[in-house]
Amino acid sequence: MVTGTNVTHIDGGWAIMSYMGAGDNDCMVSDKSAQWDKFRRTLIGTSDGVNHFNEINHFFGLTPGFDVIGFYVGVVRELKKMGY
Repeated sequence: MVTGTNVTHIDGGWAIMSYMGAGDNDCMVSDKSAQWDKFRRTLIGTSDGVNHFNEINHFFGLTPGFDVIGFYVGVVRELKKMGY
């Protein structure tokens, strides 16, 4: 399952977490914290970035540079191939 995330732009949440020593993060969860069990990969965003709220489609489908629905369709496909 895909558990890691990363942003390519700096916003308030990313900057605060980085300042606190979290390293790469999605504004809510550090990469290190997200890597458990069968870690698959880290998402790298476009110039608009990918953050925690984009990943969960929190902004009513407004996720510039990141195809939320396509991402989760891909996750389901991976799980199906793994026998789930």
